[in-house]
Amino acid sequence: MIHRTLAVLAFLAFAATPALAAEDCAQALKDTTAKFKTSTIGPEATATVDGLIAKAGPMCVGDAAQQAEAIELLQIGRMMIGE
Repeated sequence: MIHRTLAVLAFLAFAATPALAAEDCAQALKDTTAKFKTSTIGPEATATVDGLIAKAGPMCVGDAAQQAEAIELLQIGRMMIGE
């Protein structure tokens, strides 16, 4: 029973991954910036996340490859914030 439940949960997580990966760059930038403004992280992490947001902003108006890279940078920033 437990193995079946874990298998179903793993399948659902795997199936949801493409939907999560299809994040909009502008929305990711907006969400990350909002989280950053309200976060309480150390000064080194603050500088790093601020740099990631600054770098990702102009990339969000670029082509699909640049937008994908910007989303990855913003995801790293959100991980550092603790989302």
